[in-house]
Amino acid sequence: MKMNKIGLLVCMASASLMLNVSNTYAVNGVDLTGQQKVYIESEDWGPAISKTVITLNGSVDASSLDAVDFEVAETKMVTDWTSLNFDIVSYTTQREIIEVYLSDNEGGQIDENSGSIITIEMSVDPSTGNAFNYSMVDSLNHWCEAPVWIFPW
Repeated sequence: MKMNKIGLLVCMASASLMLNVSNTYAVNGVDLTGQQKVYIESEDWGPAISKTVITLNGSVDASSLDAVDFEVAETKMVTDWTSLNFDIVSYTTQREIIEVYLSDNEGGQIDENSGSIITIEMSVDPSTGNAFNYSMVDSLNHWCEAPVWIFPW
C-alpha cells in the first residue's frame, strides 16, 4: 500500500478557539490545497488541542483514512524543569491519534464514501496538546507557539 505525505503547520500565537492555516497537501499523488482549523478544548488543567479539521479543495475516499497511516508531531517551546534557570527550550513529542474520519466543517463525523473535509482527533494530557507553557520566570501561563505536523505515510 502506497502512503502519501501531508505536512500541515499550525502555529498557536493567540487565545483563539480556532486557528486557520492554508497549506498544500499531497493526497494519493494529487496536490490539494485547503484550510486547517485547530480546536482547543478546556480541560481542568488548561487549554488543549484535541482535534484538527482540514477542508480540502478536492475529495478523498473515506476508506483511505486510517489513523495508523497518520503521524502527528508537536514541537513547541516549553519550560526545562531540569535547568537551574528554568530555560525555555524547544521540545518535540509524538501525538497519539485517536481517529481520522470524514466530517462536516465543525469536525462532526459524517457517513459518506468520500468528502473534502477530514478530522483528526488526538489524545491530550497536561504535557501533550497543552496550549499553555508555565513560566517560572514570571509565574504565568503563556500561549505556546506550537507547530503541529501531520503526516500520513
